[in-house]
Amino acid sequence: MNVTPSAGERPEVSARSPSGLREHALRATLIGELHARPFEPISVPRQFCQFAFLSDDATRAADVAALHNVVKSAGGAPPAVYDSYLRADVGSWDLRWEQHTEFTTCRWGTTRQSDALFSSPPDFAFKPSGELLVAVLLSIVSDDVSDEQIDRLFDPSSLCLIEAEGGEARIATDFQADPAGFTRILIIDKGMNDVRAGALVQRVLEIETYRTLALLGLPPARQAAPIVRRIEEELADLTNQISQPSTIDENHRLLQRLTKLAAELEAQAAQTGFRFGASRA
Repeated sequence: MNVTPSAGERPEVSARSPSGLREHALRATLIGELHARPFEPISVPRQFCQFAFLSDDATRAADVAALHNVVKSAGGAPPAVYDSYLRADVGSWDLRWEQHTEFTTCRWGTTRQSDALFSSPPDFAFKPSGELLVAVLLSIVSDDVSDEQIDRLFDPSSLCLIEAEGGEARIATDFQADPAGFTRILIIDKGMNDVRAGALVQRVLEIETYRTLALLGLPPARQAAPIVRRIEEELADLTNQISQPSTIDENHRLLQRLTKLAAELEAQAAQTGFRFGASRA
């Protein structure tokens, strides 16, 4: 079993200060962060299963404990409790685990063993403890896959078929969950080298993961829409009344209504601010 350095063990990246300039204490760390989760060259054909789970401090601790047992039983060095990244070979599959701000990704990769474009993934020994949000089954092949085969694999009504890497790759998906619960993505390699294939696979998996995470802002947006619409209507009515001549008592009543609307709007912004900010990110 092979284990690459995790976040707590990765080789330190040196950042030289040009022309003797005084550098920030975190400069080397920030430069190294760019290389903390690099893409890996892959040989085609390959199959990947990527999962994304919502996580917090409690589920993260449980994940590290579970990883410790799985990796140790396979003869590798288990992760430290502060690690946020691990790459290890477990049997015929390689495991890539990453901890992000509010979610965890777990990617399993293996050489495609059958003639089928998609084969059923095994029952993996490591299962993160957070709630499952993304499950992707990605296959990259160099076979000459016809449009008829693609139509049989995916729902034609929602099929997305694009070219990438200057025409050296085709990507097909229908963004739907198959009977096993996976969103299937097929990449047809038409001449990429291992480095470009690895970079493309990582980008496609990240697009699907962040596409789904961004949509977490949709339910609160739908819940907030009628509230915001009502506040807008009341504010328009208040503005119209304020513009009219009125008594001191009437002005006091309008001010109370305006204050109440402002408090309600502030409360709504506090409830949705984090999720909308995360979706924008």
